[in-house]
Amino acid sequence: MEKTYFAKGLDNKHYVVNLEESEGERLVLMSTQDALDQGMALVDGDLVDMRTRPSEFCAYANGGWVVDMSAVRARRNYLLAQSDWTQLSDVPQSVRASWAPYRQALRDVPAQPSMTNIAWPEPPA
Repeated sequence: MEKTYFAKGLDNKHYVVNLEESEGERLVLMSTQDALDQGMALVDGDLVDMRTRPSEFCAYANGGWVVDMSAVRARRNYLLAQSDWTQLSDVPQSVRASWAPYRQALRDVPAQPSMTNIAWPEPPA
């Protein structure tokens, strides 16, 4: 089993410390560049394992992952804008009616119980 810790050295460089538990314990230091190559990122001076990011709509802040609701709303608004044409008065009523549930589902996205696992609606075929 391996545990990963992030540390700032006396030289003010960031290091990833892997503590491998097999036959005894072995300490493995990794340079910052090696850490970045393995999916880490420097965020506000912290070395963060981006592979643990719960979703694309999460940002690292104050030592943990938080949902960036502005990113969720921006994606929702983009998808709504892409389907605005379906509600114009010169579009057949059957087309407008088939797209209305999709657009309502997009408006309801921020009310979903989990923002780390958003169920984005599929547009009609």
